[in-house]
Amino acid sequence: MMKKNTVFMGAALLMASLWSCGGASEGTSELTHLHVQAADIVSLGDALEEVEFIALQVPEDKPLSFTMGNPVYAVGDTHIAVAKVDFAGNSGVYIFDRQGAFLLHFDKKGDGPGEYSRVESLAIEGEYVHVFPSLTKRLRYRLADGSFVDELNLMDRSMYVPSMVDLGNERYLLGQDMELENQGDPGTYFTAFVIRDMKLDTLIPLPVKAPLLPFL
Repeated sequence: MMKKNTVFMGAALLMASLWSCGGASEGTSELTHLHVQAADIVSLGDALEEVEFIALQVPEDKPLSFTMGNPVYAVGDTHIAVAKVDFAGNSGVYIFDRQGAFLLHFDKKGDGPGEYSRVESLAIEGEYVHVFPSLTKRLRYRLADGSFVDELNLMDRSMYVPSMVDLGNERYLLGQDMELENQGDPGTYFTAFVIRDMKLDTLIPLPVKAPLLPFL
């Protein structure tokens, strides 16, 4: 099967990230230690056989910028969703077709029903775009017109979500900051992961060092 990647002009959407909120001493933490050698590094040419560039046609009256880190985006079969997150507090969502043509823009920032404080992650599923704020909510809007559909609380407690992943079939991979106990440093944290299954209403904690594949 040909390996393919989509790159959007105007946004650095090809990225890899590692995150950590602290550290722990060797032998007292269950965190996995990675030892990367030169032979383990794969070049872009080895990983991809084809790269597709899509120029997003951003309207002049609604400029798109990424001034707070990595861009937030989602790619579906027929649509592309990109969120504007900047220091001015803008959090609009732009919808494009797969050729990059601009379709619509909506900004639902606020504290009321169908509104969000910011956009932490996006997902496209069928005719809907899912907006995930920084904590526990998932809000669903129609791709056709940006109208609000419904809201769902993923968890009953606050979660730290460095990159919420939509696994499909109403399952989501979430990350939670866990404070290490009895380490002599109350400010030491690591990220634990859980799978939230909305259909079964279950929460599956992933053991540290457990392979993710059996849970997908």
